[in-house]
Amino acid sequence: MTIEVPELAGRGTTDLFGGCAFPPVDDRGRLTLTLGARGYYWLSVDRTEPDDAPQGDHDNHPTEEV
Repeated sequence: MTIEVPELAGRGTTDLFGGCAFPPVDDRGRLTLTLGARGYYWLSVDRTEPDDAPQGDHDNHPTEEV
């Protein structure tokens, strides 16, 4: 499944329940995930723009739910 969200291009994503990092939205604004027949994910997206993101620990990034 591919979601097109160009306004979130380059931002990281995190699973809301487990806190695991997921692939970031690519530079074209696409997030591609593989789901089971009845699968779903609840993800948060980093608020910081990719160019503004601090280096180092990614767990301290503020996030917003999409």
